[in-house]
Amino acid sequence: MGDGAYICDVESVIEHEPLLKPESINEFIFYDNFNILCLNARSLVDKFDQFEILLSKINTKFSLIVVTESWFLEHEFINQYNLEGYNIFHDSRNVNRGGGVCAYVSQKFEARVEPARLEGAESLLVEMWYHGSRMFSALCVYRTPSGELSAFLGGLGPILESLPSGSVVLGDINIDLNPLNQTFNDKLTKDYINILNSSCFTNTILSPT
Repeated sequence: MGDGAYICDVESVIEHEPLLKPESINEFIFYDNFNILCLNARSLVDKFDQFEILLSKINTKFSLIVVTESWFLEHEFINQYNLEGYNIFHDSRNVNRGGGVCAYVSQKFEARVEPARLEGAESLLVEMWYHGSRMFSALCVYRTPSGELSAFLGGLGPILESLPSGSVVLGDINIDLNPLNQTFNDKLTKDYINILNSSCFTNTILSPT
């Protein structure tokens, strides 16, 4: 079962970027010598050039980069969105461009990646191996806000329980955990928190993003 990770919000990685703004970066994770970046692009299809510029300004060689709302289509030829030194994996919609999640895994690692098949979400289970030893596991998720939350939660618990110790969950879950908002007291929100706690996961994003 998972036991969390250290996550740091990034408020201002760059000063000026017209399409990928600093506040669109969800988190850096510094975890057992891994550097992990998770961000929402709201169409990597349209903003891939800006995405590359952003990475060059951050100037960090990440072990794993997760992008939500990639907006790829499942049948789309995505090699044009490759990053040098990485292998790309994605879970995308079949029709109606939108949503989606993709993972860039450093080629230093062997990657075993498969869709997690969560209702109302695009998701990837990422395992990273080095010289035959598993180093890291992550569940990468984009859940559409209009999706049926109860069905999503029904599938989430068993997946979290199956993850090995030290795993993390990355992405946009679109569940409001701000205790100042009315939705924080909704039953399904409490169910989500209970699912995390029962699987030994801790929410580490404590401020609105």
